[in-house]
Amino acid sequence: LKPAIGVFTILLAIFWLWRFGWSEALRLAVVFGLATALLIGPWVARNQLRYGPEILLENEGPYNLWMGTHPGEPFEVYRHWNRLPDPATRSRVALDKSLDAIAADPGEYLRRSGVRALNVWGLEWFVTRNLALEAWGPIDAATFERWFWAIQLGWIALLVCAALGLRLSWRDPNMRLLLCWMAAFTVMVAAMVGTTRFRMPFHALLAVLAGVGISAGVRGKLRTVDLVPAALAASVLAFSFYRPLFAFIASGRLTDVSQLRVPRWIFFWY
Repeated sequence: LKPAIGVFTILLAIFWLWRFGWSEALRLAVVFGLATALLIGPWVARNQLRYGPEILLENEGPYNLWMGTHPGEPFEVYRHWNRLPDPATRSRVALDKSLDAIAADPGEYLRRSGVRALNVWGLEWFVTRNLALEAWGPIDAATFERWFWAIQLGWIALLVCAALGLRLSWRDPNMRLLLCWMAAFTVMVAAMVGTTRFRMPFHALLAVLAGVGISAGVRGKLRTVDLVPAALAASVLAFSFYRPLFAFIASGRLTDVSQLRVPRWIFFWY
């Protein structure tokens, strides 16, 4: 049960209750619950039998939080995690380590959370990571940088257009549910996740929002208030300098793509 789906399920239940009332919401919840139980029930039973009642679902939430709060290199967490004997021990140790790190330096935890929240909306990581790993063939630093900046500018254009459609999209109940989920998932990622591979890509939803924004602009339905979220979206490029990979490339320190093939960049350390 991935965190993205877990958060969405809670919001979906609230949405059903708000839209349809108790009886219909209960009926939908029963159907959804039965389908979910059939899907994850065998995995829950397996974990209960193997690890005991303290582990309902094996998930990497504690690992994510540990990775996101560890003061040293991220690969240290990865090595330590893999040396622990079983999932139950891993979860307990990771949670203890995470809480100790947060208590030791809450200011640093809040700073990293802000950068992580920003990085949710810097969705170039998949392309740049695979380019850096040369998954699609050899690439020189100059070509890498051209791709990087093209992605940045395209991403900002998408964000700005989506922001223009934010007010009008909020009026639609279904879009409102998705917007709430995007906000909730952003907060969750900011609070715990230290690596890129757990981030939920919002491209499809943003494309819908952008379509609303562009359509509203063409039909003259935009208002002055719509420029506020658009300006905030445009500022993402400036605030991106707080993201380590972005700052490293933007400052001109990249001379060879192999510089990015190290654990610090692969894990997107904060």
